Amino acid sequence: MGRIKKIVLERELDERLRWLISIRWFAATGVFFVILGTRYLLKIHLELLPLFAGTLALLIYNTVFYYINRRLILRRGQDSWFPMATRSANLQISIDLFLLAYFIHFAGGLENPFIFYFIFHMVIASMLLSNTAAYFQASLAVLLLTGIGVLECTGVLMHHHLEGFIPHTSCLVNPTYNIGVLIIASSTLYITVFLTTTIVNRLRKGERSILLATERLAQQDRTKSEYVKKVSHDIQSSLSTIQTCLQVVLDGTTGNIPDKSREMIARAEKRSELLIKFVKDLLNLSSIRARSKMDMQVISLKNTLERLVDQNLILAREKNQSISMHINQHHWVRVNTFAIEELVMNLIANAIRYTPPGGRITVQTESNNDSEVLVSVADTGIGIPEKELPNIFQDFYRAKNARTTEKSGTGLGLSIAKQIVESHHGRIWAESRLGQGSTFYFTLPKAQTN
Repeated sequence: MGRIKKIVLERELDERLRWLISIRWFAATGVFFVILGTRYLLKIHLELLPLFAGTLALLIYNTVFYYINRRLILRRGQDSWFPMATRSANLQISIDLFLLAYFIHFAGGLENPFIFYFIFHMVIASMLLSNTAAYFQASLAVLLLTGIGVLECTGVLMHHHLEGFIPHTSCLVNPTYNIGVLIIASSTLYITVFLTTTIVNRLRKGERSILLATERLAQQDRTKSEYVKKVSHDIQSSLSTIQTCLQVVLDGTTGNIPDKSREMIARAEKRSELLIKFVKDLLNLSSIRARSKMDMQVISLKNTLERLVDQNLILAREKNQSISMHINQHHWVRVNTFAIEELVMNLIANAIRYTPPGGRITVQTESNNDSEVLVSVADTGIGIPEKELPNIFQDFYRAKNARTTEKSGTGLGLSIAKQIVESHHGRIWAESRLGQGSTFYFTLPKAQTN
């Protein structure tokens, strides 16, 4: 299915792992209050020390997996990520089952109605894992329940009776009852896995069809972009030749020319320069879209931004503008250096172009969260009408006031910026107030540096 399927599957597994860790925090809180409520409100006898120890263990190992998952996020996109994340999911669910069995044992064994909570884990396993792994988890749950029943009936493990909930005369450690409970529980767990995996498999089959269609469309789009790239390259070469010839004539190398002819040739040369700029932007956009994979390097975003801002200082000073930077920390990102430089240069150039003399441009970075860095380029320029903001990243789109201020734009700069950011699995957006300025934001995933 290719790159798109890989990205979608990674994103889904990543989201589900985060969700699993999140609900475990709620589970730990719930277990704590259930223990207190059962013991002191319902007056049911419980072994508090081992149960609170189990709750502490739940918090500790969930914290461990929280940090493991954070490190896994930094590896997302690498070939080793999916197998590592799958193993992590398998291990987490297995530990959950062992801990649930621990709680069940110290809170009444098979007489505890919370044995039905094993069903929830089967649903989660069926959603997160492969069919084989889900059935493995069901077998593990059956084995744990059987172990509790057998070991308590034989006296190997002490039965912790739920005094105040189940009468002593009905103490559920007799073999006949336990066998019945185990048969019902085991069949319920396997049926749950069967039904859930059947539904999930059908959904995944439909998803694969959609992914295949998306991949085909993406391939067609790359083919189209490759064609446009080749045509644009040929047009650019021809236009550059024409411009060179016109410049030779204007320089007087071919002899003197009348003033009227010089004016017409100068206009033609200027128009060819604008066409070359347009074709160059079209070529860049097509090149990005035609790539299925970009060469990546780990760089210091601070060093790169400082160098790019320095390169724009002269242009800003010519318009009596100031450029300031608020970059106090080195953020390491894994990017295509050429593409990111083009992205930032594009945003800074736009800020300079659409900011009047005396205005300010500010470049800033900050940690957006544990996994990505946020970059912003702000100006005090003409701004963008609110109703036009959703359209500014479309091909060839230019806001009305931008067309009035600068007639020579191609309308492709922000499309190129959007393609570059999305090819790095980031996001880009803008905030603006008409007449007061604009701020463009984009995010980049942080690189793992150790």
